Amino acid sequence: MARIHVMLCLDARADVGRVTRMWFELAWSRLAAGLHDGLDAGPRAGEDVTSTLMAGRIWETYPPVGMPWCELVRFDGEFDDEVATALLMHPHSLSVFLDGLDQHPGATAYLQAGVVERAERMPGGRGPGFPDLHVRTWIDGGVWLGLSASAEFLVGTVDAERALCGFLREVAAASDPAFGGVSLQVGEQQTDESLLERSLVGLDSATRDTIRRTSPRERLKGYSWITVIPGEVAARLGGAAGLRASGAFHEVVALPAGGIWAQATARLADYDHAAARRAFDVLRSVLPPGWPMPAAGVGPVVDEAP
Repeated sequence: MARIHVMLCLDARADVGRVTRMWFELAWSRLAAGLHDGLDAGPRAGEDVTSTLMAGRIWETYPPVGMPWCELVRFDGEFDDEVATALLMHPHSLSVFLDGLDQHPGATAYLQAGVVERAERMPGGRGPGFPDLHVRTWIDGGVWLGLSASAEFLVGTVDAERALCGFLREVAAASDPAFGGVSLQVGEQQTDESLLERSLVGLDSATRDTIRRTSPRERLKGYSWITVIPGEVAARLGGAAGLRASGAFHEVVALPAGGIWAQATARLADYDHAAARRAFDVLRSVLPPGWPMPAAGVGPVVDEAP
């Protein structure tokens, strides 16, 4: 299944707590409007998913088939630690969830939402259906903000695509991010690897480890339909003016807090291997070594090797 993946990496320059809260609030209010209706009639206010799950009654908390569902989860430590907050969405649960993030900065957390697809739990299943929207934050050499959704859900119309761009640009404009981007991939994004890093070929394990440990402010992690380039890297490319003059991008904007917004094509549907190649040729001097090649589960990278 094709999924849109949005990533933003924050470091010490950003007010992490404020920006993380902004990420979740804007994602829910602007990108999930189609899932809002009906949630008020779902779980009882204050319903705790963890205790309900342990009692074997998790399915009692989900709305009927065809109605929206949403889960909000925060972990204080590793994924196998006790869940600190696990709430189904109701009128006040988003505030409870966000307040918990304020009180536990750096916690791993996620919001996922969709439409109930079945009336009873399937073998091995933990939810009522595959989420249309998955929003998360985690730590891996920096604070990462992620969002994934089906292409149909997130960029199915011009207005939806415009909302996605506006969401990411607003958060990036307020945070001076170390890296960011929007790409189309198959499956879920579980790490901080960029689309480029996942598709590099001809590298030994030591080189890959070096790439992974290099700060994104020293070397651009990758590129995609939309790439948020840190100011330090953009300066080596001539800044916003140099990137515009290259002719490889549909839009180049200097962000207020620092960094550059580089959008390869007006619409995601137009971002093909040729468009990826134009971006690659301009950014190649600041990218990791190695040659990117299309692979299973990876969208456009370049059209062919030199």
